[in-house]
Amino acid sequence: MASASPYIELAGHRASGKLLLKPIAEADVPLAAALETASYPKDEAASPERLAWRHANAGRFFWGVYADDTTKSPQLAPPSQKTLVGFICGTLTSASELTNESMALHEPGGATLCIHSVVTAPGHRRKGVAKAALQAYADAINSPAFITPGGGKGEGGQPVAQILLIAKAGLLRLYVAAGFQLVGLSPVVHGADPWFELRRQNCVLDQRSFEFVQVDAFAAEALGGNPAAVVFVEERHRKAGSASGWPADEWLQGVADEFHLSETAFVRKRSEPSGEGAADPSGASAWDLRWFTPSSEVDLCGHGTLAAAHAVLSTHRAPEKQALAFYTRSGVLMVRPEEAAGPGWLAMDFPAEPPTEVAEPRASLTTSLPTSDEKSAQKASPAAAAAAALALTEAEVLWVGRNRMDLLVEVAPEAFAKITPDLARIKQLDSRGLIVTAAPPRSPAGLPSCPPEGLAVDFVSRFFGPNIAIDEDPVTGSAHCALGPYWAAKKGGASVLIGWQASKRGGAVRVEVKSGAGRVVLSGPATTTMEGTLKA
Repeated sequence: MASASPYIELAGHRASGKLLLKPIAEADVPLAAALETASYPKDEAASPERLAWRHANAGRFFWGVYADDTTKSPQLAPPSQKTLVGFICGTLTSASELTNESMALHEPGGATLCIHSVVTAPGHRRKGVAKAALQAYADAINSPAFITPGGGKGEGGQPVAQILLIAKAGLLRLYVAAGFQLVGLSPVVHGADPWFELRRQNCVLDQRSFEFVQVDAFAAEALGGNPAAVVFVEERHRKAGSASGWPADEWLQGVADEFHLSETAFVRKRSEPSGEGAADPSGASAWDLRWFTPSSEVDLCGHGTLAAAHAVLSTHRAPEKQALAFYTRSGVLMVRPEEAAGPGWLAMDFPAEPPTEVAEPRASLTTSLPTSDEKSAQKASPAAAAAAALALTEAEVLWVGRNRMDLLVEVAPEAFAKITPDLARIKQLDSRGLIVTAAPPRSPAGLPSCPPEGLAVDFVSRFFGPNIAIDEDPVTGSAHCALGPYWAAKKGGASVLIGWQASKRGGAVRVEVKSGAGRVVLSGPATTTMEGTLKA
Protein backbone atom coordinates (compact mmCIF):
# COMPACT_ATOMS: atom_id res chain seq x y z
CA MET A 1 0.00 0.00 0.00
CA ALA A 2 1.17 3.49 -0.79
CA SER A 3 2.51 5.38 2.20
CA ALA A 4 -0.19 8.05 1.92
CA SER A 5 -3.59 7.38 3.45
CA PRO A 6 -5.92 7.63 0.45
CA TYR A 7 -9.66 7.87 0.87
CA ILE A 8 -12.74 8.27 -1.28
CA GLU A 9 -15.82 10.22 -0.27
CA LEU A 10 -18.79 8.02 -1.13
CA ALA A 11 -21.55 9.45 -3.33
CA GLY A 12 -24.97 8.10 -4.18
CA HIS A 13 -26.03 6.95 -0.70
CA ARG A 14 -28.87 8.20 1.48
CA ALA A 15 -27.08 8.10 4.85
CA SER A 16 -26.62 11.38 6.69
CA GLY A 17 -23.17 12.95 6.83
CA LYS A 18 -19.99 12.12 4.95
CA LEU A 19 -18.92 8.54 4.42
CA LEU A 20 -15.30 7.81 3.56
CA LEU A 21 -13.91 4.65 1.99
CA LYS A 22 -10.28 3.92 2.79
CA PRO A 23 -7.93 1.04 3.62
CA ILE A 24 -8.48 -0.24 7.14
CA ALA A 25 -5.73 0.24 9.67
CA GLU A 26 -4.62 -2.79 11.64
CA ALA A 27 -6.04 -1.27 14.82
CA ASP A 28 -9.53 -1.27 13.27
CA VAL A 29 -9.58 -4.93 12.27
CA PRO A 30 -11.17 -5.98 15.63
CA LEU A 31 -13.96 -3.45 14.95
CA ALA A 32 -14.49 -5.03 11.54
CA ALA A 33 -14.60 -8.46 13.19
CA ALA A 34 -17.32 -7.24 15.54
CA LEU A 35 -19.37 -6.00 12.57
CA GLU A 36 -18.85 -9.32 10.80
CA THR A 37 -20.03 -11.32 13.82
CA ALA A 38 -23.10 -9.11 14.19
CA SER A 39 -23.99 -9.33 10.48
CA TYR A 40 -23.67 -13.00 9.50
CA PRO A 41 -25.01 -16.26 10.95
CA LYS A 42 -22.51 -18.03 13.17
CA ASP A 43 -21.77 -20.70 10.57
CA GLU A 44 -21.02 -18.04 7.90
CA ALA A 45 -19.14 -15.29 9.74
CA ALA A 46 -15.37 -15.19 9.41
CA SER A 47 -13.54 -15.45 12.71
CA PRO A 48 -11.52 -12.50 14.07
CA GLU A 49 -8.37 -14.54 13.40
CA ARG A 50 -9.36 -15.12 9.78
CA LEU A 51 -10.04 -11.41 9.22
CA ALA A 52 -6.68 -10.56 10.80
CA TRP A 53 -5.03 -13.01 8.41
CA ARG A 54 -6.74 -11.42 5.40
CA HIS A 55 -5.62 -7.98 6.52
CA ALA A 56 -2.02 -9.13 7.05
CA ASN A 57 -1.80 -10.92 3.71
CA ALA A 58 -4.18 -8.98 1.45
CA GLY A 59 -4.29 -5.54 3.01
CA ARG A 60 -4.65 -3.81 -0.34
CA PHE A 61 -8.13 -5.32 -0.58
CA PHE A 62 -9.35 -4.68 2.98
CA TRP A 63 -11.20 -1.35 3.06
CA GLY A 64 -13.43 0.30 5.62
CA VAL A 65 -16.36 2.71 5.41
CA TYR A 66 -15.99 5.47 7.96
CA ALA A 67 -18.57 8.03 9.09
CA ASP A 68 -17.03 11.49 9.35
CA ASP A 69 -19.05 14.19 11.07
CA THR A 70 -16.48 16.93 10.72
CA THR A 71 -16.86 19.87 8.35
CA LYS A 72 -13.14 20.07 7.68
CA SER A 73 -11.25 18.17 5.05
CA PRO A 74 -11.72 14.49 5.98
CA GLN A 75 -8.02 13.71 6.22
CA LEU A 76 -7.71 16.27 9.05
CA ALA A 77 -10.40 14.71 11.23
CA PRO A 78 -9.07 13.11 14.42
CA PRO A 79 -9.63 9.36 14.77
CA SER A 80 -12.20 9.89 17.50
CA GLN A 81 -14.46 11.62 14.97
CA LYS A 82 -14.39 8.72 12.50
CA THR A 83 -16.50 5.64 13.12
CA LEU A 84 -16.19 2.38 11.22
CA VAL A 85 -19.67 1.68 9.82
CA GLY A 86 -18.81 -0.97 7.26
CA PHE A 87 -16.07 -2.78 5.39
CA ILE A 88 -15.23 -4.83 2.30
CA CYS A 89 -12.46 -7.40 2.14
CA GLY A 90 -11.16 -9.79 -0.47
CA THR A 91 -8.26 -11.97 -1.57
CA LEU A 92 -6.69 -12.79 -4.93
CA THR A 93 -6.91 -16.08 -6.76
CA SER A 94 -5.66 -17.40 -10.07
CA ALA A 95 -8.85 -19.45 -10.49
CA SER A 96 -11.57 -18.27 -12.89
CA GLU A 97 -14.44 -19.30 -10.58
CA LEU A 98 -14.99 -19.49 -6.87
CA THR A 99 -14.63 -22.73 -4.96
CA ASN A 100 -14.02 -23.51 -1.31
CA GLU A 101 -10.34 -23.95 -2.19
CA SER A 102 -9.90 -20.73 -4.17
CA MET A 103 -11.61 -18.73 -1.43
CA ALA A 104 -9.37 -20.16 1.29
CA LEU A 105 -6.09 -18.79 -0.10
CA HIS A 106 -4.54 -15.51 -1.20
CA GLU A 107 -2.42 -15.67 -4.36
CA PRO A 108 -0.65 -12.30 -4.82
CA GLY A 109 -0.22 -12.93 -8.55
CA GLY A 110 -3.86 -13.79 -9.17
CA ALA A 111 -5.94 -11.70 -11.57
CA THR A 112 -9.29 -12.49 -9.93
CA LEU A 113 -10.41 -10.81 -6.73
CA CYS A 114 -12.66 -12.85 -4.48
CA ILE A 115 -14.77 -10.67 -2.18
CA HIS A 116 -15.49 -12.34 1.14
CA SER A 117 -17.41 -9.70 3.08
CA VAL A 118 -19.54 -6.65 2.29
CA VAL A 119 -20.75 -5.42 5.66
CA THR A 120 -22.57 -2.31 6.85
CA ALA A 121 -23.58 -1.45 10.41
CA PRO A 122 -27.32 -1.76 11.19
CA GLY A 123 -27.85 2.01 11.27
CA HIS A 124 -26.47 2.37 7.74
CA ARG A 125 -28.37 -0.42 6.00
CA ARG A 126 -31.00 0.10 3.28
CA LYS A 127 -29.53 3.52 2.50
CA GLY A 128 -27.45 2.67 -0.55
CA VAL A 129 -24.21 2.51 1.44
CA ALA A 130 -23.22 -1.03 0.43
CA LYS A 131 -23.84 -0.31 -3.26
CA ALA A 132 -21.92 2.99 -3.17
CA ALA A 133 -19.02 1.45 -1.27
CA LEU A 134 -18.79 -1.58 -3.54
CA GLN A 135 -18.78 0.54 -6.70
CA ALA A 136 -16.11 2.86 -5.33
CA TYR A 137 -14.05 -0.07 -4.04
CA ALA A 138 -14.14 -1.83 -7.41
CA ASP A 139 -12.90 1.34 -9.13
CA ALA A 140 -10.29 2.21 -6.50
CA ILE A 141 -8.41 -1.07 -6.33
CA ASN A 142 -7.17 -0.57 -9.89
CA SER A 143 -6.44 3.12 -9.53
CA PRO A 144 -2.72 3.97 -9.89
CA ALA A 145 -2.90 5.68 -6.49
CA PHE A 146 -3.64 2.35 -4.79
CA ILE A 147 -1.33 -0.03 -6.66
CA THR A 148 2.21 -0.32 -5.29
CA PRO A 149 4.61 -0.65 -8.25
CA GLY A 150 6.09 -4.11 -8.23
CA GLY A 151 3.78 -5.18 -5.46
CA GLY A 152 4.62 -5.98 -1.90
CA LYS A 153 3.91 -8.81 0.50
CA GLY A 154 0.31 -9.74 -0.14
CA GLU A 155 -0.19 -6.62 -2.24
CA GLY A 156 0.28 -7.46 -5.89
CA GLY A 157 1.39 -4.82 -8.35
CA GLN A 158 -0.90 -5.71 -11.24
CA PRO A 159 -4.51 -4.61 -11.83
CA VAL A 160 -7.42 -6.92 -11.10
CA ALA A 161 -9.16 -8.27 -14.21
CA GLN A 162 -12.41 -9.42 -12.59
CA ILE A 163 -14.17 -9.51 -9.24
CA LEU A 164 -16.15 -12.52 -8.06
CA LEU A 165 -18.40 -12.94 -5.05
CA ILE A 166 -21.10 -15.25 -3.83
CA ALA A 167 -24.42 -14.09 -2.41
CA LYS A 168 -27.75 -15.41 -1.26
CA ALA A 169 -30.86 -14.87 -3.36
CA GLY A 170 -32.08 -11.95 -1.26
CA LEU A 171 -29.02 -9.84 -2.07
CA LEU A 172 -28.75 -10.48 -5.82
CA ARG A 173 -30.53 -7.22 -6.66
CA LEU A 174 -28.00 -5.21 -4.64
CA TYR A 175 -25.00 -6.70 -6.40
CA VAL A 176 -26.52 -6.42 -9.87
CA ALA A 177 -27.21 -2.74 -9.17
CA ALA A 178 -23.54 -2.37 -8.18
CA GLY A 179 -22.41 -3.61 -11.60
CA PHE A 180 -22.18 -7.38 -11.11
CA GLN A 181 -23.65 -10.01 -13.44
CA LEU A 182 -25.25 -13.21 -12.22
CA VAL A 183 -23.22 -16.27 -13.27
CA GLY A 184 -25.37 -18.98 -11.66
CA LEU A 185 -25.43 -21.31 -8.68
CA SER A 186 -22.11 -21.57 -6.88
CA PRO A 187 -20.48 -24.88 -5.90
CA VAL A 188 -19.36 -23.28 -2.64
CA VAL A 189 -20.89 -24.73 0.50
CA HIS A 190 -20.97 -22.17 3.29
CA GLY A 191 -23.75 -22.53 5.81
CA ALA A 192 -27.17 -24.06 5.13
CA ASP A 193 -28.43 -21.91 2.23
CA PRO A 194 -27.45 -22.07 -1.47
CA TRP A 195 -25.20 -19.36 -2.89
CA PHE A 196 -25.08 -17.67 -6.29
CA GLU A 197 -21.91 -16.52 -8.01
CA LEU A 198 -21.69 -13.01 -9.48
CA ARG A 199 -18.99 -11.45 -11.63
CA ARG A 200 -17.87 -7.93 -12.45
CA GLN A 201 -15.34 -7.30 -15.19
CA ASN A 202 -13.19 -4.75 -13.48
CA CYS A 203 -11.49 -1.49 -14.37
CA VAL A 204 -8.65 -2.87 -16.47
CA LEU A 205 -11.22 -4.19 -18.94
CA ASP A 206 -13.95 -1.67 -18.19
CA GLN A 207 -11.98 1.55 -18.21
CA ARG A 208 -13.81 2.83 -21.28
CA SER A 209 -17.30 2.14 -19.95
CA PHE A 210 -19.26 5.23 -18.97
CA GLU A 211 -22.68 5.28 -17.35
CA PHE A 212 -25.11 7.71 -18.94
CA VAL A 213 -28.63 8.96 -18.38
CA GLN A 214 -30.79 10.59 -21.04
CA VAL A 215 -33.10 13.22 -19.62
CA ASP A 216 -35.97 15.30 -20.98
CA ALA A 217 -35.32 18.70 -19.40
CA PHE A 218 -38.12 21.20 -18.77
CA ALA A 219 -40.60 18.35 -19.07
CA ALA A 220 -42.69 16.70 -16.37
CA GLU A 221 -43.35 13.72 -18.63
CA ALA A 222 -41.19 11.82 -21.09
CA LEU A 223 -41.04 12.81 -24.77
CA GLY A 224 -41.36 16.53 -24.09
CA GLY A 225 -39.04 19.41 -23.30
CA ASN A 226 -35.42 19.26 -24.43
CA PRO A 227 -33.52 15.93 -24.38
CA ALA A 228 -29.92 15.84 -23.17
CA ALA A 229 -27.50 13.03 -22.48
CA VAL A 230 -25.56 13.09 -19.20
CA VAL A 231 -22.34 11.07 -19.13
CA PHE A 232 -20.65 10.36 -15.77
CA VAL A 233 -16.85 10.54 -15.75
CA GLU A 234 -15.66 8.42 -12.82
CA GLU A 235 -12.39 8.04 -10.94
CA ARG A 236 -11.50 4.98 -13.02
CA HIS A 237 -11.42 7.09 -16.20
CA ARG A 238 -8.64 9.38 -14.99
CA LYS A 239 -5.83 7.07 -16.10
CA ALA A 240 -6.95 7.29 -19.71
CA GLY A 241 -7.74 10.99 -19.53
CA SER A 242 -5.77 14.16 -19.96
CA ALA A 243 -3.73 15.91 -17.27
CA SER A 244 -6.92 17.68 -16.19
CA GLY A 245 -8.55 14.35 -15.39
CA TRP A 246 -11.02 14.63 -18.28
CA PRO A 247 -10.93 12.32 -21.27
CA ALA A 248 -9.53 14.02 -24.39
CA ASP A 249 -11.64 16.84 -25.82
CA GLU A 250 -11.78 15.03 -29.15
CA TRP A 251 -13.34 12.04 -27.43
CA LEU A 252 -15.87 14.18 -25.57
CA GLN A 253 -16.84 15.85 -28.84
CA GLY A 254 -17.13 12.48 -30.57
CA VAL A 255 -19.47 11.20 -27.86
CA ALA A 256 -21.65 14.30 -28.19
CA ASP A 257 -21.83 13.76 -31.93
CA GLU A 258 -22.69 10.08 -31.33
CA PHE A 259 -25.66 11.01 -29.12
CA HIS A 260 -26.45 13.82 -31.58
CA LEU A 261 -28.76 15.60 -29.19
CA SER A 262 -28.75 19.37 -28.83
CA GLU A 263 -26.56 18.90 -25.75
CA THR A 264 -24.47 16.23 -24.07
CA ALA A 265 -23.32 17.02 -20.53
CA PHE A 266 -20.25 15.44 -18.93
CA VAL A 267 -20.11 15.49 -15.13
CA ARG A 268 -17.58 14.30 -12.59
CA LYS A 269 -17.47 14.55 -8.81
CA ARG A 270 -15.03 17.05 -7.36
CA SER A 271 -13.37 14.83 -4.76
CA GLU A 272 -10.10 16.66 -4.20
CA PRO A 273 -9.27 16.98 -0.47
CA SER A 274 -8.26 20.61 -0.94
CA GLY A 275 -8.46 23.39 -3.48
CA GLU A 276 -11.24 25.31 -5.17
CA GLY A 277 -14.60 23.62 -4.93
CA ALA A 278 -13.52 20.59 -2.92
CA ALA A 279 -15.58 21.73 0.05
CA ASP A 280 -18.17 24.10 -1.40
CA PRO A 281 -18.86 26.91 1.11
CA SER A 282 -22.60 26.40 0.68
CA GLY A 283 -22.38 22.77 1.74
CA ALA A 284 -23.53 21.69 -1.71
CA SER A 285 -22.34 18.57 -3.48
CA ALA A 286 -19.63 19.84 -5.85
CA TRP A 287 -19.33 18.67 -9.47
CA ASP A 288 -17.43 19.63 -12.61
CA LEU A 289 -19.66 20.10 -15.65
CA ARG A 290 -19.01 20.57 -19.37
CA TRP A 291 -21.50 20.85 -22.24
CA PHE A 292 -21.07 19.82 -25.89
CA THR A 293 -23.36 20.17 -28.88
CA PRO A 294 -22.77 17.77 -31.79
CA SER A 295 -20.22 20.24 -33.20
CA SER A 296 -18.63 22.20 -30.34
CA GLU A 297 -18.24 22.84 -26.62
CA VAL A 298 -20.35 25.72 -25.29
CA ASP A 299 -19.93 28.13 -22.40
CA LEU A 300 -23.40 27.85 -20.91
CA CYS A 301 -26.34 25.50 -21.26
CA GLY A 302 -29.49 25.62 -19.18
CA HIS A 303 -31.24 22.42 -20.15
CA GLY A 304 -27.91 20.54 -20.02
CA THR A 305 -27.44 21.75 -16.44
CA LEU A 306 -30.99 20.83 -15.47
CA ALA A 307 -30.46 17.37 -16.99
CA ALA A 308 -27.13 16.96 -15.18
CA ALA A 309 -28.66 17.88 -11.82
CA HIS A 310 -31.58 15.53 -12.37
CA ALA A 311 -29.21 12.71 -13.34
CA VAL A 312 -26.99 13.21 -10.28
CA LEU A 313 -29.95 13.22 -7.90
CA SER A 314 -32.01 10.48 -9.57
CA THR A 315 -29.05 8.07 -9.54
CA HIS A 316 -28.45 8.84 -5.84
CA ARG A 317 -24.99 10.28 -6.44
CA ALA A 318 -26.05 13.01 -4.02
CA PRO A 319 -28.83 13.09 -1.40
CA GLU A 320 -32.17 13.84 -3.05
CA LYS A 321 -32.69 17.19 -1.29
CA GLN A 322 -29.10 18.42 -1.39
CA ALA A 323 -28.04 21.47 -3.39
CA LEU A 324 -25.51 20.92 -6.17
CA ALA A 325 -22.65 23.21 -7.18
CA PHE A 326 -21.52 22.82 -10.80
CA TYR A 327 -18.11 24.25 -11.72
CA THR A 328 -18.28 25.38 -15.35
CA ARG A 329 -16.87 27.76 -17.94
CA SER A 330 -19.47 30.27 -16.74
CA GLY A 331 -18.50 30.02 -13.08
CA VAL A 332 -20.20 28.11 -10.29
CA LEU A 333 -23.84 27.30 -11.02
CA MET A 334 -25.99 26.34 -8.07
CA VAL A 335 -28.94 23.98 -8.50
CA ARG A 336 -31.45 23.22 -5.76
CA PRO A 337 -34.55 21.03 -5.56
CA GLU A 338 -37.70 23.17 -5.67
CA GLU A 339 -40.45 20.83 -4.59
CA ALA A 340 -42.76 23.77 -3.83
CA ALA A 341 -43.04 24.41 -7.57
CA GLY A 342 -43.84 20.78 -8.32
CA PRO A 343 -42.48 17.22 -7.97
CA GLY A 344 -39.03 16.92 -9.47
CA TRP A 345 -38.61 20.63 -10.13
CA LEU A 346 -35.12 22.10 -9.90
CA ALA A 347 -34.01 25.72 -9.61
CA MET A 348 -30.77 26.84 -11.31
CA ASP A 349 -28.90 30.01 -10.33
CA PHE A 350 -27.39 31.40 -13.56
CA PRO A 351 -25.70 34.65 -14.58
CA ALA A 352 -28.08 37.15 -16.17
CA GLU A 353 -27.18 37.84 -19.81
CA PRO A 354 -29.30 40.91 -20.69
CA PRO A 355 -29.18 41.95 -24.33
CA THR A 356 -28.29 45.43 -25.51
CA GLU A 357 -29.92 46.99 -28.56
CA VAL A 358 -28.16 46.75 -31.90
CA ALA A 359 -28.89 50.20 -33.25
CA GLU A 360 -26.44 50.32 -36.15
CA PRO A 361 -26.06 47.89 -39.05
CA ARG A 362 -23.42 45.20 -38.56
CA ALA A 363 -21.63 43.28 -41.27
CA SER A 364 -22.83 40.03 -39.73
CA LEU A 365 -26.44 41.20 -39.95
CA THR A 366 -26.35 42.74 -43.40
CA THR A 367 -24.93 39.57 -44.95
CA SER A 368 -28.30 37.96 -44.38
CA LEU A 369 -30.13 40.56 -46.51
CA PRO A 370 -31.46 39.31 -49.87
CA THR A 371 -29.61 41.89 -51.94
CA SER A 372 -26.47 42.10 -54.00
CA ASP A 373 -26.24 45.86 -53.51
CA GLU A 374 -23.43 46.24 -50.99
CA LYS A 375 -24.13 49.94 -50.31
CA SER A 376 -27.80 49.26 -49.68
CA ALA A 377 -26.89 46.44 -47.35
CA GLN A 378 -24.56 48.66 -45.35
CA LYS A 379 -27.35 51.22 -44.84
CA ALA A 380 -29.98 48.65 -43.94
CA SER A 381 -31.27 48.36 -40.38
CA PRO A 382 -30.70 45.35 -38.13
CA ALA A 383 -34.47 44.88 -38.23
CA ALA A 384 -34.32 44.39 -42.00
CA ALA A 385 -31.65 41.72 -41.64
CA ALA A 386 -33.62 39.95 -38.92
CA ALA A 387 -36.79 40.12 -40.98
CA ALA A 388 -35.00 38.57 -43.97
CA ALA A 389 -33.74 35.71 -41.82
CA LEU A 390 -37.25 35.00 -40.50
CA ALA A 391 -39.33 35.66 -43.66
CA LEU A 392 -41.10 38.58 -42.00
CA THR A 393 -41.53 42.21 -42.94
CA GLU A 394 -39.30 44.82 -41.35
CA ALA A 395 -42.37 46.35 -39.68
CA GLU A 396 -43.03 43.07 -37.88
CA VAL A 397 -39.60 43.18 -36.17
CA LEU A 398 -39.93 45.36 -33.05
CA TRP A 399 -36.42 45.18 -31.53
CA VAL A 400 -32.98 43.65 -32.20
CA GLY A 401 -30.31 43.17 -29.55
CA ARG A 402 -27.54 40.87 -28.51
CA ASN A 403 -25.55 39.61 -25.55
CA ARG A 404 -22.21 37.83 -25.51
CA MET A 405 -23.74 34.66 -26.94
CA ASP A 406 -26.87 35.29 -28.96
CA LEU A 407 -28.91 37.73 -31.01
CA LEU A 408 -32.38 38.46 -29.64
CA VAL A 409 -35.23 39.62 -31.87
CA GLU A 410 -38.66 40.64 -30.63
CA VAL A 411 -41.41 40.38 -33.21
CA ALA A 412 -45.05 41.39 -33.16
CA PRO A 413 -47.30 38.80 -31.47
CA GLU A 414 -49.33 38.22 -34.62
CA ALA A 415 -46.10 37.65 -36.60
CA PHE A 416 -44.65 35.06 -34.24
CA ALA A 417 -46.61 32.14 -35.69
CA LYS A 418 -45.53 33.14 -39.23
CA ILE A 419 -41.79 32.71 -38.53
CA THR A 420 -40.08 30.71 -41.27
CA PRO A 421 -36.38 30.58 -40.38
CA ASP A 422 -33.85 30.77 -43.19
CA LEU A 423 -31.13 28.69 -41.56
CA ALA A 424 -28.57 29.59 -44.21
CA ARG A 425 -28.99 33.29 -43.40
CA ILE A 426 -29.07 32.67 -39.64
CA LYS A 427 -25.83 30.74 -39.95
CA GLN A 428 -24.14 33.87 -41.32
CA LEU A 429 -24.77 35.73 -38.06
CA ASP A 430 -21.78 36.01 -35.73
CA SER A 431 -23.57 34.54 -32.72
CA ARG A 432 -24.21 31.20 -31.09
CA GLY A 433 -27.85 31.44 -32.05
CA LEU A 434 -30.91 33.56 -32.75
CA ILE A 435 -33.58 34.00 -30.07
CA VAL A 436 -36.97 35.07 -31.40
CA THR A 437 -39.52 36.24 -28.84
CA ALA A 438 -42.91 37.91 -28.62
CA ALA A 439 -45.69 38.72 -26.22
CA PRO A 440 -48.17 35.83 -26.12
CA PRO A 441 -50.28 35.81 -29.30
CA ARG A 442 -54.04 36.10 -28.82
CA SER A 443 -54.52 32.96 -30.88
CA PRO A 444 -52.22 29.94 -30.69
CA ALA A 445 -53.06 28.94 -34.26
CA GLY A 446 -49.96 28.16 -36.27
CA LEU A 447 -47.62 27.71 -33.31
CA PRO A 448 -45.54 24.50 -33.28
CA SER A 449 -46.67 23.95 -29.67
CA CYS A 450 -48.86 25.69 -27.12
CA PRO A 451 -48.69 26.08 -23.33
CA PRO A 452 -50.82 23.57 -21.43
CA GLU A 453 -54.31 24.71 -20.59
CA GLY A 454 -54.36 26.91 -17.52
CA LEU A 455 -50.71 28.01 -17.75
CA ALA A 456 -50.49 31.79 -18.14
CA VAL A 457 -47.23 32.80 -19.80
CA ASP A 458 -45.57 36.20 -20.04
CA PHE A 459 -43.76 35.64 -23.34
CA VAL A 460 -43.09 33.05 -26.01
CA SER A 461 -39.84 32.26 -27.78
CA ARG A 462 -37.98 30.02 -30.22
CA PHE A 463 -34.23 29.42 -30.59
CA PHE A 464 -32.32 28.67 -33.80
CA GLY A 465 -28.67 27.62 -33.63
CA PRO A 466 -27.33 26.27 -36.94
CA ASN A 467 -23.87 27.60 -36.02
CA ILE A 468 -23.70 24.97 -33.27
CA ALA A 469 -25.39 22.23 -35.31
CA ILE A 470 -28.83 22.83 -33.74
CA ASP A 471 -31.36 23.95 -36.32
CA GLU A 472 -33.95 24.56 -33.60
CA ASP A 473 -33.46 23.88 -29.90
CA PRO A 474 -36.57 22.52 -28.17
CA VAL A 475 -36.13 24.41 -24.85
CA THR A 476 -33.11 26.63 -24.24
CA GLY A 477 -32.44 27.47 -20.61
CA SER A 478 -29.50 29.77 -21.33
CA ALA A 479 -31.63 31.83 -23.75
CA HIS A 480 -33.80 32.69 -20.77
CA CYS A 481 -30.79 34.35 -19.15
CA ALA A 482 -31.45 37.03 -21.78
CA LEU A 483 -35.23 36.68 -22.10
CA GLY A 484 -35.83 37.06 -18.35
CA PRO A 485 -34.10 40.45 -17.93
CA TYR A 486 -35.49 41.68 -21.28
CA TRP A 487 -39.12 40.96 -20.46
CA ALA A 488 -38.75 41.98 -16.81
CA ALA A 489 -37.72 45.46 -18.00
CA LYS A 490 -40.60 45.63 -20.49
CA LYS A 491 -43.08 44.64 -17.77
CA GLY A 492 -42.01 47.32 -15.32
CA GLY A 493 -39.46 45.35 -13.34
CA ALA A 494 -41.46 42.14 -12.79
CA SER A 495 -39.23 39.69 -10.95
CA VAL A 496 -40.93 36.38 -11.77
CA LEU A 497 -41.96 35.43 -15.30
CA ILE A 498 -43.11 32.31 -17.13
CA GLY A 499 -41.87 31.71 -20.64
CA TRP A 500 -43.07 29.17 -23.18
CA GLN A 501 -40.58 27.99 -25.79
CA ALA A 502 -42.83 27.13 -28.71
CA SER A 503 -40.76 24.47 -30.47
CA LYS A 504 -42.45 21.31 -31.68
CA ARG A 505 -41.72 19.61 -28.31
CA GLY A 506 -42.28 22.78 -26.30
CA GLY A 507 -41.52 23.57 -22.69
CA ALA A 508 -42.11 26.10 -19.91
CA VAL A 509 -39.35 27.89 -18.02
CA ARG A 510 -39.93 29.85 -14.83
CA VAL A 511 -37.54 32.81 -14.57
CA GLU A 512 -36.83 34.78 -11.41
CA VAL A 513 -34.80 37.90 -12.20
CA LYS A 514 -32.47 39.16 -9.47
CA SER A 515 -31.57 42.50 -11.02
CA GLY A 516 -29.31 43.78 -8.25
CA ALA A 517 -27.30 40.56 -8.19
CA GLY A 518 -27.01 40.16 -11.94
CA ARG A 519 -28.46 36.65 -11.68
CA VAL A 520 -31.51 34.73 -12.84
CA VAL A 521 -33.02 31.61 -11.33
CA LEU A 522 -34.37 29.24 -13.97
CA SER A 523 -36.75 26.52 -12.80
CA GLY A 524 -38.35 23.50 -14.40
CA PRO A 525 -38.95 19.76 -14.11
CA ALA A 526 -37.01 16.93 -15.72
CA THR A 527 -37.59 13.24 -16.30
CA THR A 528 -35.38 10.27 -17.17
CA THR A 529 -36.06 8.53 -20.47
CA MET A 530 -33.03 6.20 -20.79
CA GLU A 531 -30.15 4.80 -18.75
CA GLY A 532 -27.26 2.75 -20.01
CA THR A 533 -23.55 2.22 -20.49
CA LEU A 534 -21.48 3.89 -23.17
CA LYS A 535 -18.71 1.66 -24.56
CA ALA A 536 -16.15 3.87 -26.27
